[in-house]
Amino acid sequence: MFYAVGGAIFIVFLIYTAIRHHLGARQLVGFAIALSNTWGLTLAVLLLGYGFVELPRYLWHNGNRVVRLKREQYKAANVYAELEDARSNISQVVRVVHDLSYKISESDPLRPFYDQIEEELPLGDEDVQMPSRRRGSLLDESPLFKAIKDRDLSVATLAIVHYHAKRAVRDLFLAKSYWTETLQNVEELEELIAQERSEPPLLAEGWRYAISWRFKVQWRHRIYRVLGVLCAVMSCLLVWSEIVMGASSKISPFARIIEDVRGNDSATQFLAMLPLAYLSACAFFAMFKLRLMKYYHMHKGRRTEENSLLFNASYLLRLLAPIGYNFFGILHVERTEFQLILGKMDVVPFFGSSFTTYFPILILLFCLATLTNVYGRILKWFGAERFEYSETYSDDVIEEGKMIIRKEKRRQGPRTARGGNASLLV
Repeated sequence: MFYAVGGAIFIVFLIYTAIRHHLGARQLVGFAIALSNTWGLTLAVLLLGYGFVELPRYLWHNGNRVVRLKREQYKAANVYAELEDARSNISQVVRVVHDLSYKISESDPLRPFYDQIEEELPLGDEDVQMPSRRRGSLLDESPLFKAIKDRDLSVATLAIVHYHAKRAVRDLFLAKSYWTETLQNVEELEELIAQERSEPPLLAEGWRYAISWRFKVQWRHRIYRVLGVLCAVMSCLLVWSEIVMGASSKISPFARIIEDVRGNDSATQFLAMLPLAYLSACAFFAMFKLRLMKYYHMHKGRRTEENSLLFNASYLLRLLAPIGYNFFGILHVERTEFQLILGKMDVVPFFGSSFTTYFPILILLFCLATLTNVYGRILKWFGAERFEYSETYSDDVIEEGKMIIRKEKRRQGPRTARGGNASLLV
């Protein structure tokens, strides 16, 4: 419905613009492309204002194991709370589905639909514990029970049950995988911190093991720091290039570089690829960090569901053309085939021909807001606490996370001795 209403409004707007400005069919297509580019550039500016700061900062913080360990301990408390919620939710769903089995006989036409729902539930999972009927008040508060309590038993009702069942299974899968990942990260970081004081193994003991040990214990965190500094420099150069896009090409570093190697196709393509790849990486990094409740979020490790994949894929496609258009502005290159296809922005009313030149200056403001943690301060003002990347940072949530991790380790029991630092090897 949202897309239908939005599409109808857009069509009416196109007709109005065509009549008012006497646009032909060819001009109208160019207008639609330019309008789409305007929207994409606005989104790109917002994302780049976050990505230019957060990507270098993310790499820099990854080079500090003590801070990363605190971050994982802080995260452990929240992840475990989500796991408990997922366990409770799927247990309630299982109870409702189990109660439905008494109402649907084997000869009932609805039985095949019920059997399909039951097959998809992890009934043998240790995390699924069916609530007893004495806990009826808990079941009465479950979203599934509220959704079907006033409905007659039908295919539509079973469709609602199926939706809640799939969502509960999905939430439990994500919560369990993130909990397992958090425990593994904490264990690895604790081990790496302990191994920092150890002597490196000799190459005679096995060159693969020795190199792997040195990479994980001695080199990897330093590589993260170097990459963080290089990305910070690249971000500063690109922000400066965005600001001076409307000025002379002589004060734009990337425009000067491309101008100096003009005539050498290989050098031009290679040197142009680096800033374009970094622009895209910052925008996509910010895009993948976007989280709209539980519905749209990218999960690493091939755990992202279809809706989130389609959402991010559609917006990535909308970003490609505006980022490319903006990139040519940074290089002060005109009349390329790419620009000729997209057309000029001056056909869009109100924005004018200078929109693509001066609007990216706002990236600086968004970068400063991200750098000074304005968004975090606003959330803190509303009572939402966020982790602070500092070795001196302490919080009750970190202590709670440590306690939960120790409890989980005791529950899992002692593990097989792995001897020395062999556990660091992949």
